[in-house]
Parts: sequence; C-alpha cells; structure tokens
Amino acid sequence: MKTTFKLFMFLLVTSAFAVSCGSNVEQAEVSDAQEVAEADGGTAYAVTDASSITWKGEKFSGDAHNGTIKVSGGELTLEDGNITAGNFTIDMTTIAVTDDMPEDKKGYLIGHLAGTTGSDKDADFFQVTKYPTAKFEITEVKPVTKEDATHEISGNLTMLDKTNKITFDATVGVEEGTLTATTAPFAFDRTKWGITFMSTLAGMAKEAALRNDIIISIDLKANTAE
Repeated sequence: MKTTFKLFMFLLVTSAFAVSCGSNVEQAEVSDAQEVAEADGGTAYAVTDASSITWKGEKFSGDAHNGTIKVSGGELTLEDGNITAGNFTIDMTTIAVTDDMPEDKKGYLIGHLAGTTGSDKDADFFQVTKYPTAKFEITEVKPVTKEDATHEISGNLTMLDKTNKITFDATVGVEEGTLTATTAPFAFDRTKWGITFMSTLAGMAKEAALRNDIIISIDLKANTAE
C-alpha cells in the first residue's frame, strides 16, 4: 500500500531536487563516530531558518516519496575560506511530504514517518515524540577540487539513539555576509541508524522492500553571529 511507504530525509538541506536513485547520486560514507572538531579562531556564523533539507525514499519497484525537513539552528566557524567546525540541528517534528497526493493520505504518511499515528506503526521510523531532533556535528572538513564541490565534510549524525559519522561533498561559499554550504543529492544507508522497516535487512523480499538508502540534499545558510 503506497501510503505505508515512507523514508526520511537527515541531515541535511537544499532547494527541492527531483532526484532518483540513479548512478548520478553518490553514496555517502558511513562509519563509526569520531571526535567533534573544535573552533580555534575564525568567524562564527549562526545557521538560519532559511536552511532546509530535502529527502527522497524509494521502493525497489520504483515508487517514491519526497519531502522536506527544517533546520532549527546551529553554528559554523569559517577561517580562510574553510569551515573548521560547527553543527546544526534538524527539527524532526517538521517532516513534510511534497508529493502530489490527497491530503488525508499525505497526513497519514507524515504521521507514519514521524511516529505519531497512535498505532503499532509508531516505532517504524523516527519516533519524533521521543526523539524530536537530530543533530549533525562536524568532525573534519577538507578542501577538494571537483566540478560540483569545494569541500568534503565529515561529521557525526545523531538520529534516534544512534550516532555515526557520515561524509559527503558540499559547495561552500560566502557572499554579502552569508555563508552557504550546499550539496548535490547524496544517499546514505538508513539501517545504520536502526531504521530497518520494510528493508531487505529485515528480511523483506526485494520486490516489496523499501531501499535502504535515503537520498537527501542540503542547503545551509548562516549569517555572521557578530
């Protein structure tokens, strides 16, 4: 049943992307959590509510859902054109679905994702009553020379009660006092955070399963905190 199919976002943020699980979507590296980077000088920028996350989840059959999640704050430190430390908080209570579908079905899907349906499905995904936020904390940022990215960002993503390090490419820039960090769509494995509902890891047949990967894109905006 299509309305029982859902998937997240985490992390992370941008203008809406109509993306697929095609070969052009890079896979983010997920590994054990690492020590969080601490700023040593530089300029602090406060993450604004103009930041956002878009997400896409898909079945192996091709059915998909798309949506957004808001960012509720954070701080980035910039030194010599490079982000050296920082974090941002994801407001999991703002999970939204952007599909063209009847409002009642959209509401049901959001409730299932958020875990607020009042049914036994509430533990299938994000359990936002118990875990209302997720958090990303930078562990390392490296400059890169790629056509679609200026930096490789690594950080600890805490979602539900699990923390893993995730690494992805981003384009970082500053214009008129606003720092931006944006990504192309990238995929990460939701099961690393214990979200195994309808996954092959949980024993679902592939033709009926949701893909383990969530596709997200990030659009962070931050203004000088001074």
